Amino acid sequence: MTSGRNPARMIAGARILLELDESAGPASDRAVVADRIGVSEATVYLVAKRYTESVPRR
Repeated sequence: MTSGRNPARMIAGARILLELDESAGPASDRAVVADRIGVSEATVYLVAKRYTESVPRR
């Protein structure tokens, strides 16, 4: 049985990406996103960086 840490990280990552989504308008600053979700600014940066590196360019 797992401790549940990985699912919690996945949920936090999804919430970060939703906060950074610019399809409905400009995204908030990293500090604001980090405060809303309860993570560090570095975590917001790393999640965004990992996402942009994994998405194929058009």
